[in-house]
Amino acid sequence: MTITEAEWLRSLPGAVAGHALSIEGRSARITISNAGNAAPPRSLHITWSPAIDLVLGSIRLARLQVAFDLTSIPPETRTAFMRGFDLHMQRGGG
Repeated sequence: MTITEAEWLRSLPGAVAGHALSIEGRSARITISNAGNAAPPRSLHITWSPAIDLVLGSIRLARLQVAFDLTSIPPETRTAFMRGFDLHMQRGGG
């Protein structure tokens, strides 16, 4: 992702849309509870590390390598979570 780590950390709480979030180092655990559903809460994990800056002429953009572990999340919940996460993390341009 083309984002600084400081920007990432500021944006992450809003991107998880009110789900419980805990951050330790360069790792986050998000607990998704199933409101109105008897299924137990599920956790997903996100890890990140600095990546090589993207250089376009005289422009240098910081990047992070971000990995999502969504294996414990049912497909329909995974899709809904990632849709909201992606929308929140989008930035204007053009």
